[in-house]
Amino acid sequence: MDELSVARLGDTQRAAQCFRSVTGLAAAGVDPCHPVILTARCDEAERRTAVGDTRQAARLLAPVLDRTLLVHGWPALGEAHPLLTRARTLAERLGITVPYTLPGLDEASLDLDV
Repeated sequence: MDELSVARLGDTQRAAQCFRSVTGLAAAGVDPCHPVILTARCDEAERRTAVGDTRQAARLLAPVLDRTLLVHGWPALGEAHPLLTRARTLAERLGITVPYTLPGLDEASLDLDV
């Protein structure tokens, strides 16, 4: 195994460990719809797609793409949120049908914190 292969293997292992750590926050009581956890899921879905594990990638993307309204009356990510755009782009590459809606003016302001 050459040096580059060893480095990539190390990066993959670190990425997997980081993913487990971040998603483990949900088990510790952090809202699983928190943007940090959703970002970790999207990152891991991109890694899984890169190695051909598209089925697992689709499962990882599901909560990121979910448009179910939460208790505050909004989905976890606003329509204009960059993470939602990134997840939708990957979903389309995977052949997942993704619904799009136009954001309202009041919703657009929710996405300015990124």
